[in-house]
Amino acid sequence: MADVATVISSTRLGWQLLAKIPWLAAWLLRRFFPIDKCKTQFSVDMPGTHVRFELRSVRPSSALVGLEVRVHNFLPFAVEFSGFRLTSGIDSFVLLDAVLNTKCRIPAAGAARIPLPEIGLTDQQANWVRRLQRECTRVQLNLHWRCTSTIHDWEGQGSYDCIAYVNKDSAEPGAAVMKTN
Repeated sequence: MADVATVISSTRLGWQLLAKIPWLAAWLLRRFFPIDKCKTQFSVDMPGTHVRFELRSVRPSSALVGLEVRVHNFLPFAVEFSGFRLTSGIDSFVLLDAVLNTKCRIPAAGAARIPLPEIGLTDQQANWVRRLQRECTRVQLNLHWRCTSTIHDWEGQGSYDCIAYVNKDSAEPGAAVMKTN
């Protein structure tokens, strides 16, 4: 029976030798990690815990803020993640269709939290959200992304629901008012 330290050092030596022959390492990884397996071992989520519509008059422009993407890479090689499109809707009405330029390198067997930039609303979109007269609303988010690695490249998309707080001026109808004693 082999000693555990011997097995670990032999494995480490094997990976170091494979690193010297990159085409062989890529071939082995492609063989053991086909594209379907890569797609299932790479997880993308948008938890939506801090999403809100900022509609206050003190801001320079109205926006959807607080969006975050969480990526989990369970693969033994690094993956370059890029989010390129985000659509959002409320009550079956498509509110936003934004182009993203979000890129992040996810290490092998690693994870990342990627905050998305504020997505500006037009005056018409902001007025539509104000007319909902809700303190919070359910938002459907659709994220489209692209993954690039040394082994495979693929695209994916996901649909996520979240509750978004509507932060607007207190004089507006439906605005949350803080009561003090």
